[in-house]
Amino acid sequence: MILKKTLSLFFILLLLAPALPAKEDLQLSIPLRTAADAHREAALNKENLSLTINGQKREITGLIKTNRTLIGASDLGRNFILSFHLTAYTEAVGKGISYFITEMIRPEDSLLLVSPLTIYQINVSPNKEKMIRDIKQLLEKDSARYKKNRVGVEKNLRTQIKSVKRVLDDTSRSAQFGARQILAAKQFLNTFPREFIKFREHSLLLDISKYRKITRLLGLREGERWWFHFHQEEAVDLLSHIRGFTRQLSTYVYNREPGLINSLNYLKKVLSIADFFPAEEMLNIIASSNICYNVIAFGGLRVSDREAKDVETSGLSRILSKVAADSGGKLVATADVEDGVKEIRAQEDSYYRLFFKFDGRFGKKEIKIKLPGKKTKLLYKKGFEKEELESLIHYLTKEKVKIVDFSNRKNLIIFTIRSFKHHKKEKFGILKVKIELLGEQGSVVYRTGNTLRSSRDKVTVRIPLPGKYRGKFNLRVTVNDLLANRRITLERGITLQN
Repeated sequence: MILKKTLSLFFILLLLAPALPAKEDLQLSIPLRTAADAHREAALNKENLSLTINGQKREITGLIKTNRTLIGASDLGRNFILSFHLTAYTEAVGKGISYFITEMIRPEDSLLLVSPLTIYQINVSPNKEKMIRDIKQLLEKDSARYKKNRVGVEKNLRTQIKSVKRVLDDTSRSAQFGARQILAAKQFLNTFPREFIKFREHSLLLDISKYRKITRLLGLREGERWWFHFHQEEAVDLLSHIRGFTRQLSTYVYNREPGLINSLNYLKKVLSIADFFPAEEMLNIIASSNICYNVIAFGGLRVSDREAKDVETSGLSRILSKVAADSGGKLVATADVEDGVKEIRAQEDSYYRLFFKFDGRFGKKEIKIKLPGKKTKLLYKKGFEKEELESLIHYLTKEKVKIVDFSNRKNLIIFTIRSFKHHKKEKFGILKVKIELLGEQGSVVYRTGNTLRSSRDKVTVRIPLPGKYRGKFNLRVTVNDLLANRRITLERGITLQN
């Protein structure tokens, strides 16, 4: 309830971000986790880790383990990315999106949509039905255009095969026609691999440049980051067609023109789709940005298709499964996209934040973290570019929401919130406030909170604590500025009396 500038009872959640006024006192942090196939249950601590920056050993000032899940509320607006690898918008996809929009995303969250063609920033609003319609229209349009482009390229590749096959199959002429066959095979092996590589990069594999762009769009925005990739499994008939012709071409080359063997082997190599996917680069992009990456593999192959020897797939799902697991997420293979979204929603992720002191020097920072004596694979942000570091320091040192004038008057907690962002048009700010009372062991014994909306420059909060709590406690106040997507935490030791 709000009376003028005063409020009483609350609701919310937390994270830790102390005020950092001076550059010399800044504590920087990077996300850190262990790969899924490493001993994930083995806890890390700062004593068994080593940190070097630009080759110089540095002190690890803190290491905090954090858990996150999509069930329940979040301190700040969460950052969602929905990406789609599909040739048609289906009813199953629509149900999955509808569940996500109606049951999971909230107005304070952000949403980036990666269609088969481009990236969209979706306005998250209380009008859920409009959001669903808008996303459907974008995906229907882009998937249809993507499929049209893909079919055109496939047709061109099939035409090239058909043309050279016609020449190789023609045995109606004399032996001197062998020169024409050699020329046709040579031209095909020189041009077809390049055309197929373009098709492979744009139609069968995921566009890593979009992943890099996503991290730039997220920028320094605080809040959890969750990625849902909707991956349509499919039999790629063109692959089977090419391999069948390659076997015929192999017989011809080995018997008549051994000089083309190297070119033929190169063609066979580029047909190994999954071998060319930059999985490690993709994982580094995701891990550096602390994104929990999840995959719903759907609408795929029938059992008979999977067992048929002449059916080919890109093999990408196996790679995405490993990337998802290493980032704290998972791959769900299902015919029901909505069920896949629900299963991922129940997923819990844990990671660490490693803290170190900023040395005051602006420039490129190359970071290496090791766990001496163990082979555990560590995933973390490998460094900062000069411009990136400058932007981060500016962000951390600029004025943000403040908690001032804190006092405890006979178990009545009073404080004022200032310097929060206001909506440009409506001229109001939105604050989430949480109060936690911590006992001797650091456990929370009492929690209350609420969401405030104010058109004033400051808000004074008064919170009476229950009389049953007596003695010494730590009080933690967390304020989340939802429009700025920033937070601040104040922790004080207090004594509660009867």
